[in-house]
Amino acid sequence: MKALLKKLKKAIMLNSMLLVIVFSGIAVLAVSICSLVMIIYLIDTSQQNIRGKLLESAKRLATLTTVEELDSYREPADAQRPEWKALRQKLIGFGKDADIFYAYYMRVEGDKVQYIVDNDENEKTRVGIDTEPEDLDGFIDMLPAIEGKARVTKLGEYAKNWPGLASAYAPMLDSDGRVVAICGVDIKDKELLKMHRIEIWLAVLELIAIAAVFVVAGFGFGYMQQAVRAKTREVVTLQNAIMHGVANMVESRDSSTGGHIERTQHYLRVLISGLDKIGLYRKEMKNWDIELMIDSSQLHDVGKIAISDSILKKPGRLTKEEFDTMKKHVEFGASIIERIESEISGTNFLRYAKILAESHHEKWDGSGYPKGLSGSDIPLPGRLMAIADTYDALTSNRPYKEAFPPDEAARIIREGRGSHFDPVLVDAFELVADQFASIARQPKNQYIA
Repeated sequence: MKALLKKLKKAIMLNSMLLVIVFSGIAVLAVSICSLVMIIYLIDTSQQNIRGKLLESAKRLATLTTVEELDSYREPADAQRPEWKALRQKLIGFGKDADIFYAYYMRVEGDKVQYIVDNDENEKTRVGIDTEPEDLDGFIDMLPAIEGKARVTKLGEYAKNWPGLASAYAPMLDSDGRVVAICGVDIKDKELLKMHRIEIWLAVLELIAIAAVFVVAGFGFGYMQQAVRAKTREVVTLQNAIMHGVANMVESRDSSTGGHIERTQHYLRVLISGLDKIGLYRKEMKNWDIELMIDSSQLHDVGKIAISDSILKKPGRLTKEEFDTMKKHVEFGASIIERIESEISGTNFLRYAKILAESHHEKWDGSGYPKGLSGSDIPLPGRLMAIADTYDALTSNRPYKEAFPPDEAARIIREGRGSHFDPVLVDAFELVADQFASIARQPKNQYIA
């Protein structure tokens, strides 16, 4: 056996070119297998992402108007009102921005479903008209939304009367918790395929490029495996561990603030839209990545991980000493994000997260914490987050208080103009206060997809 091994080693040394070819073949085979696995993974991940985006679009639709406005459109003649026409234009723009084929509001009354407004410019106005009996069965997928829960149809499980569509629905509730309207969005099969196709082909081309490098250079499978692992680690660590894992960990510890993270994201988005209406701070926001900033807001309370349960979960008001400890969560949060950044070199993905974590409790008059910043010295993302965070705290139950009604919360925000909050941002809030209220009235589990 030893003699055979010596001969084999000698033959390999004398035929180094053959060795390169063998390793190249292994590399190509390995890359092919990895490509197949990656494609399967990407198809599944892409479907989950698209379902999530579709559901998010339905929820965002609920922020474009109020239940009171929708309830005022009951007759075909209402389609001639300027407000109705303006709402349709909003839907048309929304559909284009979100790549949605069909966006609409439907009224629910007893066993009837009536049209209110949609984004189809070519469709004959059907305000206040009941759906046809043969169409009503198609609304079976709306039932969870009618019961007060947002949902999205699984891809491939379409409403029977509208094949080729995937749909998502979210309810709009009045102050009594009654479902008065449904926000719906549809997307076509071919649009889904386009979304999948782009992601899949980019991955395939990337993997082919990696394989080509290994074949030409003659490197072994181990090097390719290391490169793929490094790339996968970076993506997974950056996106999942940071944005979702840490945020969910924080909220799971502080059970009294359930849904706070996702609601504040919605408030931020609405507040920024109000700021855009008044046309101020555009220079400061010119180079912002708005979506990244809103996503990063998930980590604004990450420092609460370092606060003890005896304080975080105390069923009552905190003492002065306990509150002083609680206030340290902003500094802990900035420190945690810095440590995460040091582990993920070469990325500025967390540039907004640190700002939001350490500045959302600063106040316009300088009486906030941790640094006592005032006026425009407070970063604009922190000033925005202050309003979103405070409004949600006011309209949510806490161990030491009942939730305030949206009108009362809005009054408190107004009273904080120039003291707690940036006066310009309070002006922007005034323009979208109804949309804040609409979000606040949703069931506290509404935004859990």
